[in-house]
Amino acid sequence: MQRISKRNRRALLILGTFLSVVILVFYIILPFYEVQAQVAGQIDQKRNELQRSLRVLAERDATFSRLTAVDGVIGEYRNMLLNAGDARSAIVQIEEVVRSLADQNGVKVIRSNPLPDRKAGEGYAKIVLQFNLESDLPSLIEFLHAISRHNQFLAVEEFNLASFRVKDRTRIQPRMQIAGYISLS
Repeated sequence: MQRISKRNRRALLILGTFLSVVILVFYIILPFYEVQAQVAGQIDQKRNELQRSLRVLAERDATFSRLTAVDGVIGEYRNMLLNAGDARSAIVQIEEVVRSLADQNGVKVIRSNPLPDRKAGEGYAKIVLQFNLESDLPSLIEFLHAISRHNQFLAVEEFNLASFRVKDRTRIQPRMQIAGYISLS
């Protein structure tokens, strides 16, 4: 066997040290560091989830009371819907209410015309009727006020006003669309 020269030995020592450092860095230290960073990220994620869960538990009573209040408001609004199971009975109900309020306020209903019903959200339908009326201005104002005070939710969606003179007296002929809502369930 030949002896390795001093210069070659030094080169092998340097090369061996370099290879040892490269192997140590790339195959031991860097993988360990990546795993450590991954574990630290998972720990942070779990800590954030735990803090969110603790916050939700701490606010549980307040959230429950707000939910109860919202349920009460929804119940009040459901009571304001028309008491009809289908569109035809809702049309009849709207017409009866409008004619009754018109009679009470001195407004004459000339003609009513049901319009196609439309879906209004999930589980609800909007029933619309178009009314041609004849009235004077104070009676019309009282009539509109009576509609807004009615215990069931009725909305004037469209309002047109035409006026004409009869024997030195101005008469107005309003045309409006009045909508009511029913539950489909």
